[in-house]
Amino acid sequence: MHSFPGGGTAVKLRAGKKNHRPGEERRVRVESPTPDVADVDMEDVDGLHPDDRTEGHSLTVPAGYRLRRGSFNHLREIIYTMSGIHLKDAKQQMVQSRLTKRLRILGLSSFEQYIAYLGEHPEELTDMINRITTNKTYFFREPRHFSFLEEHALPDCIGRPTSVGERRVINGWCAAASTGEEPYSIAMVVAEFLSRYPSWSARILASDLDTAVLAKGIRGEYPEVALQDIPRRYSGPYTQRNQFRRDGVVSFSDPIREMVHFRQINLMAERYPIRTQLDFIFCRNVFIYFTRQDRDRVVHRMVDLLRPGGYLFLGHSEVLDIDMFRGRLRFLANTTYQKAGG
Repeated sequence: MHSFPGGGTAVKLRAGKKNHRPGEERRVRVESPTPDVADVDMEDVDGLHPDDRTEGHSLTVPAGYRLRRGSFNHLREIIYTMSGIHLKDAKQQMVQSRLTKRLRILGLSSFEQYIAYLGEHPEELTDMINRITTNKTYFFREPRHFSFLEEHALPDCIGRPTSVGERRVINGWCAAASTGEEPYSIAMVVAEFLSRYPSWSARILASDLDTAVLAKGIRGEYPEVALQDIPRRYSGPYTQRNQFRRDGVVSFSDPIREMVHFRQINLMAERYPIRTQLDFIFCRNVFIYFTRQDRDRVVHRMVDLLRPGGYLFLGHSEVLDIDMFRGRLRFLANTTYQKAGG
């Protein structure tokens, strides 16, 4: 791989039939799906995948749609470069099942043709990443973090000294927002807490790499059955039903929707488009797909964005080697960390 001036990475793509000699390799610049996004000033602003239904079953797969190891290695190199997702050998069947439907849509008869197609159509890279990423989520997942947020992190935020004229704003980032359940859960906890402190407001940045799930989060509509995961003290005041719809869809009240701002951010980028110090970051159930080195690199960047004393919440199985962050982070409880200096 080679890097380019101004960002991006070169990944080898085998030549297609058009404009390239057989066996020839060329290098294509692979960008984050939304490069060069404007800096975000906070004042401005693992489940079953739909294409996994044949995964794990011994159904007959047309020979052309069998993903061979060489092509799998090539695809996972591209996926890792773009997203930081490290696909182990055991994920070959998953990649095959999630991309086969796309090959049929494009009229391609093999994964080798698909790799060549990626070289001719770089915009396809975004669709491929959207199909590969897993977006299992629900409201108030891992509830201990939300209890800690309410009982410790938020009181700490409003208790910190503020300078004369400084706006009293709590800034948070949900770095793996998926379809929106997690950032909206955070927003409800924050809104309920701040109802006792009317001079304070909050802004929650919600990001993901997958553009399809971000669109669902922005829409902010969920089946009524999803309410069963929301404690009643939040679902009552902060959710609403459209009286003109009969499909059981619920959405959120305006104060909740206005608190959450969705953006696409690639965690593997060299810098994040955020220029406001953050009071807390939720980045849960993402690093299980990263190598340890990439995880630690991303965490260091996140720590840079936290204010002294800010909080970092990771997934329940994503325990850091705290020695790698000595002097920067301290472990509190339940994969909850605090930046030094607060």
